[in-house]
Amino acid sequence: MSIQQQELAAALTDVRRAFRLVYAYQRRLFDLYAEVDAVLLEKGLAFDQWGAVFNAPPPRKGTPFFRNRWAWDMLPGYAVGSFWADEKPRKGLRRRFLLQALADTGRTFSGAEPDPVQFEAVEESRSALRMARWTTTAGSPDWNGAWQMVSSKDWSWKGRATVELDGATYTYEYEERDLTELVDPAAVRALLLDPLGRWADDPLGG
Repeated sequence: MSIQQQELAAALTDVRRAFRLVYAYQRRLFDLYAEVDAVLLEKGLAFDQWGAVFNAPPPRKGTPFFRNRWAWDMLPGYAVGSFWADEKPRKGLRRRFLLQALADTGRTFSGAEPDPVQFEAVEESRSALRMARWTTTAGSPDWNGAWQMVSSKDWSWKGRATVELDGATYTYEYEERDLTELVDPAAVRALLLDPLGRWADDPLGG
C-alpha cells in the first residue's frame, strides 16, 4: 500500500469513528429533547416544529443532494432548533419555547459554505444548548416580528428583554447551557428540567 493509500485509509478510519461518535451525540440529544418535551407537555405546551439553524434542511429524496447544496445540509443535527407553544389558546398570555442544540459554537460564517478549517479550535469552542423563553399578550402572536425587534438591539444579547409590537407586550429570556454541565440525570433535572417547569408555571416570574 502506498503512502497516499495509507493516509487515506487512516483518514477514512477517522471518518467511521466520527460518525459513530456523532450517533452517540445525537442519541444523547434525542433523550434530552424527549425529557424537555415531557415537561412541556405536562405544562400545556406542545411541540410545534424543528429546523436546521445554520443551513437548509436535507434535500428531498428526488433531488440530487450533491448539486448546488452545502454538505452541511446533510448534517442538520450539527445545529438544530425546535419550538414548543401553548397547546390550546390561552387568555391573557401565550408562551413559546425554543431549544437549540449546537454541536460546535466555534463555527464561523461569512455567507459562503462554512469551511471547518476556519473554525475556532475545537478545544476553545463548546457544545451547547441555547434556550429562548417567550411570552406575549397578543391574541395572534407575531413571533418573527418580535424576534426582529429583540435581535436588532444586539444579536448576542443574553438575559431578558421586553418589546411592544402592535399593542401587545412580548418578553424574551435567553439562557445557554454547556452540554458538559448536563453530566447526569440529577444535573439535567436541576439545570434544565426544573427551571423549565418553573417558567412554564410562572412565565413572568423572576
